[in-house]
Amino acid sequence: SIDITIPLTHDETPNQANPCAYPSGPNQNGCADAVTIGTVTSEPIVIGGVLCTVSVWFGNGSTQFLTAEEAANSISLYLQFSCPSFNPRLAIVKTGPDSSTVGASVTYNFSVSHSALSDGSPVGSVTVSDSIAGAATLVSKSGGDQDSYLEAGETWNYTATRTVSPSDPSPLVNTGCVTGLDIDSDTITACGTHSMTISQSPAIGLTKTASSGSHAVGSTVTYSFVVTNTGNVTLHGILITDPLVGLSAITGYATTLAPGISTTGTATYVVTQADVDRGSVSNLATATGVSPSGTSVTATGVATVTITQNPLIALAKAGALHMNVVAPTDRADVGDTITYAFTVTNTGNVTLTNVTVTDPKVAVAGGSIVSLAPGASNNTTFTATYTLTQADIDAGKVDNVATVTGTKPGGGAVTNTASATVSLPQSPLIALAKAGALHMNVVAPTDRADVGDTITYAFTVTNTGNVTLTNVTVTDPKVAVAGGSIVSLAPGASNNTTFTATYTLTQADIDAGKVDNVATVTGTKPGGGTATGTGGTTVTITQNPLVGLVKTSSYNAGTGVITYTYTATNTGNVTLYDIAIAEQAGSFTGTGTRPTPTYVSGGSELGRNAGVKDLAVGQSLTFSATYAVTQVDIDVGAVTNQAQATGTTLSGGTVNDLSDTTSPAVGHDTPTTTPIGQTPLIGLVKTSSYNAGTGVITY
Repeated sequence: SIDITIPLTHDETPNQANPCAYPSGPNQNGCADAVTIGTVTSEPIVIGGVLCTVSVWFGNGSTQFLTAEEAANSISLYLQFSCPSFNPRLAIVKTGPDSSTVGASVTYNFSVSHSALSDGSPVGSVTVSDSIAGAATLVSKSGGDQDSYLEAGETWNYTATRTVSPSDPSPLVNTGCVTGLDIDSDTITACGTHSMTISQSPAIGLTKTASSGSHAVGSTVTYSFVVTNTGNVTLHGILITDPLVGLSAITGYATTLAPGISTTGTATYVVTQADVDRGSVSNLATATGVSPSGTSVTATGVATVTITQNPLIALAKAGALHMNVVAPTDRADVGDTITYAFTVTNTGNVTLTNVTVTDPKVAVAGGSIVSLAPGASNNTTFTATYTLTQADIDAGKVDNVATVTGTKPGGGAVTNTASATVSLPQSPLIALAKAGALHMNVVAPTDRADVGDTITYAFTVTNTGNVTLTNVTVTDPKVAVAGGSIVSLAPGASNNTTFTATYTLTQADIDAGKVDNVATVTGTKPGGGTATGTGGTTVTITQNPLVGLVKTSSYNAGTGVITYTYTATNTGNVTLYDIAIAEQAGSFTGTGTRPTPTYVSGGSELGRNAGVKDLAVGQSLTFSATYAVTQVDIDVGAVTNQAQATGTTLSGGTVNDLSDTTSPAVGHDTPTTTPIGQTPLIGLVKTSSYNAGTGVITY
């Protein structure tokens, strides 16, 4: 884009004739005006790096053309450039101090001229720049004609002032360059370099902090990393690293720091079980930076997060009783077992190792748990089996306390205990066996039981339960038991020697035909209370129900009556009830009414049947009866008869129990013949009557 000024002059001609109209010709009637090219001016025209000149003319080949009046006229305008060959070259010399310090002001000098290789053609649009100092400020220009072109032989001087920056490297090497345009508007450049040593002290600091609070597994710790440039030069490439595994990326900090400036990076970390087990999270962060000269500086920072450790362990113990090891299976017996299961739980916040369970009462199988994490439970490793003793059963339970022990991180033990009480079903049972022996030789006769004879009893006491009984005694409401007490009787044990008793028979016993009695054994259970058992025995007493009957008779010839007297005596060993005497029909020879004996005296009123007499052993009673003889009896000359006495014995129940079945006792007298005195006499009386009619006398 080149600005060229082409001045045109318009020469107005008078309208000498009329008309002057076109198109009869541009100058019809001499009316045309003349347009003429004046002196052309232009800024430097550089084509291909060469300064050119320009020539201008109209399309008619001249610098003037005529324009008709009152018509639109046009003509081409031609420009021709003439370009000779040019090769200007520039040179620049940059000078300044050899050394400086950060913050100092430094002045640079730039001398610009044509180089020795330049053809000396002018250079325009000259500018000076510096690689780090920015554009130089033109201060003075010496030589030449002071126009806008640097011509051969001219030297232009520039100066630039800057303050040494903390970000400047050492040595600070910078380049000043001059740029210009030759007459062809081509850019030509020359550069000069300067090096200056800067006194630098790069340094960096790092402070690492962690958020406060109580920390547990899963909680988040926020770390702050404050990096400070503690030197005198700018640091770049700032990098914060931390080897803590699990730490998030460190973000938010600047990577370039001027001296004295700080930047803060943050990162987060989730606490792990391993951290809690250690009791802390401690790590070393590193901050690095690079000085402008490429020197690397490093700083470290440590932050320790203390975690409160709470080593705890819990133990649960459960016991299961097995009553089927030893018979019977419905109660606990010596030799039955208890199996224990142990549940170990880490109730703290640190991992425990080498976890073991011990129990003073039983050997615990299972070894140890190598590692138990917080919250974890184990109910399969540890087991134990315990065999019951008699002392356990007597106590009614098995109490024991197990201990769990684990090793804390870093050493030391944490322990806890758990108790288990297994109740043992107690069966405090005692049995009594009673045997009685009848002795009939105490009182005569010795072949039957009589009042005064004895029974001796032997008692066998057996502990049929599963607990030991103490102070075992036997009582019997019918007899005094000798022997005191048994101090202690173990389950299954028997004693048949301590307790004895002797009983003397009573008539009631013999009447009953037996001696029934029930003895009671009593023992004291462990812890108090009693266990009782009974044992009864029946000693059968052979009854000998006998009744003796003696009968006498007398005949009164005057009255013709035989009077009988019956004496019945109890000759057996049992009481006889309801004594009755009757004449036996088959043995009575009389032809009249058989005598009916009736009670006269003797016997007892024992209460079985009112008005009916009874006979105690050895007791007698009298009955009597009368018989009126008949002529036949007199003709026979005697009456023979045999009476029978009967009584009943009790087969059970009470005396006045009328429903009780009894066994009869029967006795007969010796057949009695009562003679009747005969007086054989006959009388004769004779009478007569006469029948005159028949002439017959009847005698």
